[in-house]
Amino acid sequence: MRMFLLLAVVFGCVVLCGCSSLETNRVGAQLTIKCELELEPVVEIREESVMGTGSASSFMGIVNWGASTRAVGVPFTEKSSNLPMFTGVAELARQAAVYDACKTHKADFLVTPRYELVENNFIIFKTVECKVIGFPGVINGVVVDD
Repeated sequence: MRMFLLLAVVFGCVVLCGCSSLETNRVGAQLTIKCELELEPVVEIREESVMGTGSASSFMGIVNWGASTRAVGVPFTEKSSNLPMFTGVAELARQAAVYDACKTHKADFLVTPRYELVENNFIIFKTVECKVIGFPGVINGVVVDD
């Protein structure tokens, strides 16, 4: 009986005085840095219009190919994705045409682009050819607006 009582006391001491860790995460006021800087781009828009072409194909609306180089960053539709598998074939053709026009004429962007799309729909296969016409714009720098 004494052994049982001794074991109970030792067990009670271990439970009450055992190792415990307490981690306190006190978050004070967060550091907020606000820097308001208004920048104005220096843009040159050329007067001659330029043209670019692009084409893309799709198999069952899942596998797209044909637009190996394309301009991304400006969505042409509400549902846009940078992944070619989830982008519509018409959007891929537009992006390829914009890339072709900008790369050929050394422009950064197109002002007032007009797209001409020719779609050939078959039962499980679709091809889209796009021609874009617009005015080339070049960003020459950025100035701080006071």
